[in-house]
Amino acid sequence: QITFELPIITTESKLQIKDVFGKTVSIFTLFNGQAQLVWDCSNISNGVYFYQTEIDGINYSGKILIQ
Repeated sequence: QITFELPIITTESKLQIKDVFGKTVSIFTLFNGQAQLVWDCSNISNGVYFYQTEIDGINYSGKILIQ
């Protein structure tokens, strides 16, 4: 599992996880006051994935390697 540490969320948002081909593999709703998000990736194939979200007008993105 992967834990995302989140900044202070004041409005509902979405976090998307996509594979290298741009296909969305997971979408999570982030709620007001939420500080963490835990993604159970045990059923996800090995590979590189990308996450992206916008929280209070700031874009957050990054790369995840699952082995």
